[in-house]
Parts: sequence; structure tokens; C-alpha cells
Amino acid sequence: MAGAVPSFALSPDAAWNALPKALGTALEHLGSTIDVEDLGAVMGLPVMLAAPRDNGPLEQWAGMARDAFLVKAAHLFGIPIRELHPPEAARGLESADEFVQHFDASYRPLILRALEHGQPVLAWLRANDFGNEFPIWGQIVDPAEQGIGLKAAFCAAAASSASSGSVVVTLSRPPVQVYIVEETTPAAPPPAAIRRYAWDHWQAILSNRVGDRFGVITGPGAFDAWIDRLDSGSEGSEGAAAVVRGHQCLARATVAAHQAAVAFIDKMLDEGIGADISRGMSIRDACQEVVESLSHSTDAYDVGREYATQASRLKLMSHVASARSAASSARVWLESVPTRLGREAD
Repeated sequence: MAGAVPSFALSPDAAWNALPKALGTALEHLGSTIDVEDLGAVMGLPVMLAAPRDNGPLEQWAGMARDAFLVKAAHLFGIPIRELHPPEAARGLESADEFVQHFDASYRPLILRALEHGQPVLAWLRANDFGNEFPIWGQIVDPAEQGIGLKAAFCAAAASSASSGSVVVTLSRPPVQVYIVEETTPAAPPPAAIRRYAWDHWQAILSNRVGDRFGVITGPGAFDAWIDRLDSGSEGSEGAAAVVRGHQCLARATVAAHQAAVAFIDKMLDEGIGADISRGMSIRDACQEVVESLSHSTDAYDVGREYATQASRLKLMSHVASARSAASSARVWLESVPTRLGREAD
């Protein structure tokens, strides 16, 4: 890769909500603000667990399909966003010479034009491009003399503030997906609308209705895929270490996401948004159960010890199975919520 790799530790906790943070940071630099937590909730990120159908490394799952509801969520906040190409267009072609050539000829000029007009450009940056072990959403910020001719910035640590600091890198390969933010003056939607959109998107994710556009399985089926990965085992110490690392990374990201789900529901309940308090509390309890089930898997030493034998591996699998059961309960409760997009509660 051209250019020096910056020294940083990219936390897996940052991957699950890096996309709304990137948008929040971009708007902040332009003098606008947006509630990043509410935006992420409307995007469905607090309950998004996405298993790629091609069965990629566990540590990369936390960044998959984060943009499934980006355009709709941003529209609710008064921000029109345009994708440069459908997400399925580049899937499987990211390393092909034709994709690199097409990006340079077609997408790079559009990106540079957007930057010239002060339009933020959001990008899904590939794993292993600049020292990152997993994909991360960031913002293309400047042209560059090296690499593919673009620099990108991203939040390097998980934090509640969109302006928690960033790392700037020179990209050596084209990003997998790119969005251009066409307007940068957001409008705060009513809390009731935030709740309606969030509930609808959460239900779609937990019901595996994200669609084939992203090549993933979501909801309880993603937890099943996680269990299958643990159950399959790995040959040799290096393979086992990769599974242990991936499991810990995914557990940390999933715990952080569902903690945000609990905080979002608490906020909605405190503001009195939602007539059916009992349903909201049940969804909250299910999300909290995901947190408690997977908290045992956030320590690398404990995970390694429990993965050492087939018998102890069952313990890790039981943790994920408990989280899967909780996610299934959340889906059932969300399906019973009478308010959906397009119709109000009776």
C-alpha cells in the first residue's frame, strides 16, 4: 500500500454504528448537527446482526449491511442521500481489475465532484486496506496523490459522540460502497415518527427482510449461522485462534449494539412515546437478555479457554443460542406492535 499505515487500534465496538457516526461527523464539520443515536436506531443498527451468505470471517459480520436502511432513515431526518451503485452490483467483484478500472473511470470523478461542491461522501472501507482487520464505514475527505487517489476518515473508537476523533488514511483499493449526501441541513423529525420508523426497521431486520441486495441473513438466522461457525471447529491452533478472535469481536459489537437498543427504548419510554408500555418493556428486556447472554464472550482469554475443546465449545454456543432466543422474542413483540409505517395504532 502506498503511504504509511497510521498507528491505531480499531475497536470492533466501532464497526456496528460507524456509518451514522460518519454522517454525523460530516454534518458537524459543515455546521449542522444530527442525533446520531436516533439516526442509528432508525437505521435498525441496534438489532442488526448480519451473517454473510458467503460465510466470511466472524469479525467482519459487525459491519455488514449497515446501510440497509440508510437512505430511508436519512430521508426522515431531511437528508437526501444517493448511492453510487446498488450494493449487489460490486459484490464478488471487489478485487477484479474491471471493478478497479470502472471505479477510477466512473465513480472517482463523481466523488471528486461531490467533494468540490461540499457534499459529504460516505464509504464502506474494505478490510485489510490500511491496517484494519474488518470493514469500517467512513467518509472520503480529500483527493490524494497515492493509492487510488482518495483519502478517508473514520471514527477509530466507539464513543457516543460523533466527534470523538478520527483517523485519516490513504485508500489503496476502491471502497465497496459509496453514498453521496446531497443536502446537509437536517431537520429533527417528531419523536413519534422516529419510533415508528425504528420499530418498522427493527422488525424487518429481525424477520430477515433486509433482502438479497446485501447478500446477508439477519435476525435469529444470523445467530444460527454464528452457532454453526462455532460448531464447525477449526483445524490447528491458528484456525482456532481466528475463530476465537472473531467470536470475541462479534460478541463485543453485538453487546454494544443491544446496549444502544436498551438506551433507545428507555429514552422512548421516558418521553412517553408509545401507548403500549408493556410491549416496549418486553422488547427492551429481550435486548437486555442479548447483552447478558453475550457479555461472557467479550473477553479474549475466557473465549479462548472455552473454545479449547468440543465440550467447552458448547458453552460458547449456548451463550449465542440464548441471544438468539432473545432476538426471536424481540421479533415476536415487534410484530405485535400495532403502529407500522403507513398506519397508526387503532
